[in-house]
Amino acid sequence: MLTTARDLVREQGVISLQEVALKLGVPSQVARAMLQKWVAKGRIEPLPTAAACAGCTLCDSAPRELYRWCEAADLAICPDFRTG
Repeated sequence: MLTTARDLVREQGVISLQEVALKLGVPSQVARAMLQKWVAKGRIEPLPTAAACAGCTLCDSAPRELYRWCEAADLAICPDFRTG
C-alpha cells in the first residue's frame, strides 16, 4: 500500500491528502503517515497549505494538505531528509 500511495502522487504530480486517503480507502492519518515515509526519502514534498476558494459552495472550503512528486530533475528543490 505504501507504493500505491507513492504511485498516486507520481501519477497526479500534485494530490491532496484527502484524495490519497479516499483512493486508498484509509483514514487521513494513515495516508499522511504513508506520505511522510516518501517525504523522508525525498521523493515527495508537502506543499504550503492551499488557501480556500472564495465564494464557491460546491466543495469543502477547508485548506487542503497537498503533496508534490519530486522528479529527478527537481531533487535540488525537494530536500532529501534521509539521515543515513
